[in-house]
Amino acid sequence: MLRFLGTCLVNAIALWVAVRLLGGVTASSLGDVVLAGVVLGVANAVVKPILTILSIPFIIITLGLALFLVSMAMIALTSWLVPGFDAGGFWSVAAATVIVWLVNVVFDLAAAHEQR
Repeated sequence: MLRFLGTCLVNAIALWVAVRLLGGVTASSLGDVVLAGVVLGVANAVVKPILTILSIPFIIITLGLALFLVSMAMIALTSWLVPGFDAGGFWSVAAATVIVWLVNVVFDLAAAHEQR
């Protein structure tokens, strides 16, 4: 449970960074960003594995590129579910996906360094 809450917090931070850097990604309030982080955490834990399994043939054909589209779908789903959070159009969602990935990489590297 603690790991899930940490994931949601990192997702919220990543989405906040996306809101600050991208004009197409907006949030009405900080609370909406936090809620979007939680929704993204739940979507990544529940929906993403199912969608990934269903997409295996497409993932193989595209040599893994389709996994990026699955991640984009999770941010688009979050945008659809959280009224105060809007991820914008295709390119804004793509850029937000890259930002969320980069922030998660930074936090994962920091956590790995902490464990040493």
